[in-house]
Amino acid sequence: MLGYSPEAIPGKLVSLGSKLVSDVTPIRRWTRTFERYAERLLGVDRIDIDSPLARNIIERQLYVSRRSPEEIPQNYSYLQTLDHSRVTVGKYLARGFYISYTGSLLSSTDAYDDTRIGVIHTWDVLYRLHQIAPDLTVNYRYEYDIQLKEADSRVMIHLSYIFK
Repeated sequence: MLGYSPEAIPGKLVSLGSKLVSDVTPIRRWTRTFERYAERLLGVDRIDIDSPLARNIIERQLYVSRRSPEEIPQNYSYLQTLDHSRVTVGKYLARGFYISYTGSLLSSTDAYDDTRIGVIHTWDVLYRLHQIAPDLTVNYRYEYDIQLKEADSRVMIHLSYIFK
């Protein structure tokens, strides 16, 4: 039913509320100004800052409003408002050769119900194979999760073709 089951509605309301807040406030305009300044300062081609602050604050308020005071964990950290935030830095090293780094903040709960914030580091190397096909790319991705101490690497080949 398009993902609108009774269990999914609270999550949909949180994402709708955060979308409305982010559309009404000029947060993206301010961060984009900072991103452009940092791109020029560092000499890179791309800096993206994605922080769902509104979503995290609204989600926390809904969580608190649906619980009794005894059920609310007292170890809430202000860093949890930065949960799912990402910073991406990318640079073209040559024509068709692009490298990027993404740092993602994620929180998790351990066995002692202690919430921890960790970083997932992702490195991407993208190479366009213009000689073979104009829209053929090979992407190597290495990902390391600090909390779980797990690494993952993969190679992806992507070919796009427009049918006329």
